[in-house]
Amino acid sequence: MDFDFSQGSQFVIVVENRRHKADFLEVAEKGTVVFRILERDHAYLGSHSGRSGCVFFLKDGRSYWVRGKISSPSAERAIVLCEAAVEMDRRVSVRLEVQSIPSQIKEPGLFRPRIIEAHLLDISRTGAKIAPRTSLLPEKVYNFETSFPCRHEHVPFSSSCAVRYCGMERGHLVSGLLFTGMTPESAQSLERYLTELQSR
Repeated sequence: MDFDFSQGSQFVIVVENRRHKADFLEVAEKGTVVFRILERDHAYLGSHSGRSGCVFFLKDGRSYWVRGKISSPSAERAIVLCEAAVEMDRRVSVRLEVQSIPSQIKEPGLFRPRIIEAHLLDISRTGAKIAPRTSLLPEKVYNFETSFPCRHEHVPFSSSCAVRYCGMERGHLVSGLLFTGMTPESAQSLERYLTELQSR
């Protein structure tokens, strides 16, 4: 682990629809990074440990993120086993335009999620640009759902996501999403759809 996390600030740990503010504590053995939880948006659930997620943070005025397995041995601690190198927060794969695919953004609620209708505008392996019906809050975690039109069928896809920006573009409201957690089935659907797009 050659990245200096001690110089970072405003750490946010995202796992599925859960988002926690944290402080860096130390880099432990075998590439694990230990954080102190400052604020949780849900009550502590030990059963949710070991799931894939992302850590977002600032360093030298720039935004970074890293993907890994997130464990939480207690309500005050989080341990991240990094699965890839730290990336500067920007598009890390080629984005492909699509023809306005109907989609939904789901905001977790107390009893049932709030559903925001949207249209998918472009997509990559790491995120997407959408046109939502209403504004989305930057850095907030939502669930994104759609159905990819593949050759002979529509393939369902869903992922938790973090909103990287939301604003006007050519007179339309758009938002950039970073995928933060998906099932192996959804990852396979995404890869299949991207392959088909590139072959057209």
